[in-house]
Amino acid sequence: MSTGKEIANNIGDLISIGVRSIGANFPVAAGIVNAWNEYQGKLTNQRIAELFSRLEQFIQENENKFTELSGKISGDSFIPQYFELITRQVSMESSEFKREAYSKLLGGTILRQDISAFEKLSYIQSMDTLNEIDLKVLSWLQDERPHKIGESIKRMLGKDDSDKLSNLIAVISKLESRGMVGQTGSGEGVTSQSWVGDSESWFNRWQNKYYTVLPFGIKFWKMIN
Repeated sequence: MSTGKEIANNIGDLISIGVRSIGANFPVAAGIVNAWNEYQGKLTNQRIAELFSRLEQFIQENENKFTELSGKISGDSFIPQYFELITRQVSMESSEFKREAYSKLLGGTILRQDISAFEKLSYIQSMDTLNEIDLKVLSWLQDERPHKIGESIKRMLGKDDSDKLSNLIAVISKLESRGMVGQTGSGEGVTSQSWVGDSESWFNRWQNKYYTVLPFGIKFWKMIN
């Protein structure tokens, strides 16, 4: 069985072949080859080494659990796939925040034998599509109570202007598409509405919506923390 490092190196080799082919056919693109060589030699290897160092620490911290579940872990045929996907994603991830979360996710996919492979693969795919801001917004929603979008903007971003609301809509919509958050009621019956200009405008409709974290979003967050 190939290790995560070997898989990542194979991916890097394929990219190198493509980049060098471009450099060979188009001398003007030689700078691309040099840039890739430097990138591959430093950042990619560093990120992969960092992942496995953090995974080793995770295993040490949970040594008793790993020992207890060693039989199930050794028989888990999906573990090589988890290694391949996460190693590939980490090798291209510039966010320190996300790379640390990936190491916990990798450890969790190995250790949590009570979670289905389908669910674990969904977590890995979700991590690939979410950026650092998406994850931070998800963290703000972890108290499981309804959050009014307009009030959330003021609390998280300082003021409720249309640009900030538009940015938050993009984040909430992405999290909702992954099944992590959902629209809900206020939990308080009839509530006051805040209007600026046309009551039917997108700005007013969105800032008066309530969203809450869903079970999948809660479980995903626990897997990366």
